[in-house]
Amino acid sequence: MAPVAFWGAKGHSGWYAAKRYRDSAGRQHPPWIGNSWSVAVRSGGPYVINPMLAARLPEIEDMYLDGQWQAVARALPSARTRDR
Repeated sequence: MAPVAFWGAKGHSGWYAAKRYRDSAGRQHPPWIGNSWSVAVRSGGPYVINPMLAARLPEIEDMYLDGQWQAVARALPSARTRDR
């Protein structure tokens, strides 16, 4: 059920998928979000993940940039390093 927690679902599953619950107006899972969402936007995208990415985007960008600089420094030891 982990994917449902992050992506939602289109319908019922498990015991709630039985015919007797077909017309139920209740929601078992959050609505399915599909694949047309923007990354790191608090109001859309995968539940839990996208709001966290939006809140910590500057830290994540710095982490990736630092990793790229480290990879370049290892590949080209004589290259000028990033000013810190």
